[in-house]
Amino acid sequence: QTSASSTEQRTSSKKVTPKAFKKGRSVDKRRTKKMLQKLCDIERRLDCIVAGEEQDVESGKDHLTAKVLQKLDSIEKRFISKKSCKVLCEAIRQDAQSNHQIMNNLTDLRVSLDSQRKFAQSLETSNKQLCASSATLVTSMSTLQDSIDAANRLVKASVASQENLIASNKKLEAAISGLETSQRTLLETVSKLNRQISDWTQMMQKAPGVPVGNETLTALPVPVPNQQKRPKRKREIGKIADGNSQIPKTSSFTGSGYSEVHNKLP
Repeated sequence: QTSASSTEQRTSSKKVTPKAFKKGRSVDKRRTKKMLQKLCDIERRLDCIVAGEEQDVESGKDHLTAKVLQKLDSIEKRFISKKSCKVLCEAIRQDAQSNHQIMNNLTDLRVSLDSQRKFAQSLETSNKQLCASSATLVTSMSTLQDSIDAANRLVKASVASQENLIASNKKLEAAISGLETSQRTLLETVSKLNRQISDWTQMMQKAPGVPVGNETLTALPVPVPNQQKRPKRKREIGKIADGNSQIPKTSSFTGSGYSEVHNKLP
């Protein structure tokens, strides 16, 4: 008995591993099944004994009941040992811990599912916002493309206007150049005309019948040898001068000689 108790103490002091726990539980299940079968047999026998005691009215009834109780106590001590009780208690305790851990895991899983549900809702909201942003971006890109097309058309119109302006400037420069050429030709013509008027004035002053001061000459003008060259000079007046010719800087182009001659004529 001492060795058996010491063995039970050593066994109880050792930590039960999961493998040994599973093995012990399987053994306990088999033992429990056998014990239940034996208890069922004992219960049937006790039922028979009780039925016989109800028919027997002798004084040995209490003695038989005491023996039956002693037999039941011995059966309980034999089939339900301390080691089995400790193993069963440990199994129950570990089952309780496992159940507690399972409940904690279920709680964590529920919390995780709630957070995942919230995350899914936020993700769905983000997707909706992203779709709206994408639609807005597409609209903005379309508007930007329209603006770019309008800007390109404006640039093309500006380039065309600039080309037209350059062509107009070239035409204007050509017109200005022609005007300058015409002005130089006109100035040369006026200068030649002034010289001819000056020569004609001098000739008229020398001719008879031209008033000198307050007197008036009645004689007709005498032909001058230079008069034969006048038609040639008249033809030279109508000619277009060269653009490279310089404008004569004389005081006679103002027409002062012509006015003097006009005043002296009758």
